[in-house]
Amino acid sequence: MLEVTNVSKQFTGGDGAKFNAVDGVTFSVAEGQLFTLLGPSGCGKTTTLRCIAGLEHAQRGEIRIGGTTVFAPARRINVPVHRRDFGMVFQSYAIWPHMNVFDNVAFALKVAQPVPPRAEIVQRVNDALERVHLGHLASRDAVKLSGGQQQRLALARALVRRPKLLLLDEPLSNLDAKLREDMRSELKRLQQELNITSLYVTHDQFEALALSDVIAVMNDGKVQQIGSPKEIYERPANRFVAKFIGSTNFIPGKVLDRIPATADAPAARRVETPIGILSCMAGTLAERGTPVLVAMRPEHVSVSHAGSVEGENTVVARVERLTYLGECTEIETRIGGHAFKVRAHPDFVSKVGDTIRLQLPAHRCVLLPEDAASSTKRVEAVSA
Repeated sequence: MLEVTNVSKQFTGGDGAKFNAVDGVTFSVAEGQLFTLLGPSGCGKTTTLRCIAGLEHAQRGEIRIGGTTVFAPARRINVPVHRRDFGMVFQSYAIWPHMNVFDNVAFALKVAQPVPPRAEIVQRVNDALERVHLGHLASRDAVKLSGGQQQRLALARALVRRPKLLLLDEPLSNLDAKLREDMRSELKRLQQELNITSLYVTHDQFEALALSDVIAVMNDGKVQQIGSPKEIYERPANRFVAKFIGSTNFIPGKVLDRIPATADAPAARRVETPIGILSCMAGTLAERGTPVLVAMRPEHVSVSHAGSVEGENTVVARVERLTYLGECTEIETRIGGHAFKVRAHPDFVSKVGDTIRLQLPAHRCVLLPEDAASSTKRVEAVSA
């Protein structure tokens, strides 16, 4: 439904030097899908969205919406913004302060070509307001709405034109934590109910995991990985993705040998690391002698009180700090001279100075490529 091919956008900095804010970005969004561009500030995700909308003009690449090419500079195609058939929700909502709720939504239809009949405008505006639970506030001044209500109003205004594509640029970032959680559910409900193709931009990893059908992680203007939320979280493609999303322990190592596949398990690798030899069944299947980086999520580690350390991927650690988080207890440990973070059931009882037993499931040990390992010289526990 949306196809973005090799799009690049260059800006000139204050020192006159040029830099690529978007650098050869390619992805596609299927009809009815909610696709998220996720990454830190300055990674190029909002610039990519604005290029799709026509608010920024890329130097190269092609963009197609619903089978129609709307941008292709090599072929001198650049469809104006108002003809690209999308709805957009901005981070600031962009509510018209001199209009009431009804008129804010109706305005989107009054500037459409052609303008629908008055009766149709009234019906479509009322339908849009009911969908976002603002029907009872149609006559209220827009500036008298709460932050969450203004966000819903902006969404109703984007949906009332029944666009082929919905673009959302960090629409929840101005809301408090609880309201943001509520609106995530509301957005997902509406998107699924209307089956509207959506491109969502956020720096919030949890928001992306909760909302998305597909996520594209971006950094330095480039797409680092595209996949489902589960794939992105459990099978990161490189160190940046693993570090940006969630908490991760990074363990440098070198491949020792290959463990052949069996009927019960895929091929794996044994890796020599500072905390011992680990079997790893996921990620990069590198050859003997290859430097690699093992990534392990804290919640994937099995924690128990000290006992036998026999068994695959089993180590003993010393407790250095415990943090109760309600749904789990986060335990910062040390294995030899190396920091390692785990998350245990909140009922797990321990104290600083205790020795505990950690078991790292082989299928949860993700091997990352050599370029990721080269910048890490020790075991590292990283929190988002």
